[in-house]
Amino acid sequence: MACFPLFFPSGFVCVDKAISPRTGFLQTRDSMDRHLLEKQQKEALQATKEIVVKFIEVQRISPTNFAEMFPAIYRVVLSAVRESAEQLEAATREGDK
Repeated sequence: MACFPLFFPSGFVCVDKAISPRTGFLQTRDSMDRHLLEKQQKEALQATKEIVVKFIEVQRISPTNFAEMFPAIYRVVLSAVRESAEQLEAATREGDK
């Protein structure tokens, strides 16, 4: 298993499968799910950055409590992004019926 550091305080992304030379860049269901997860993480990270900048501007976050606040805000934003994606997927499935 390979782990790669992320650019936010919550940790690492771990990948348990390597891309074989035979599959190349063909996307399997697993790779599409992973791509979606990475996209959601990037969206959440960008939104968190914007929120934190606003909080710094209004002096709700300072350099002393940044390390404590950023991961907490990121977790809330990421859960909202994932919940929204799940709701959209459920609505799409119901529309297909």
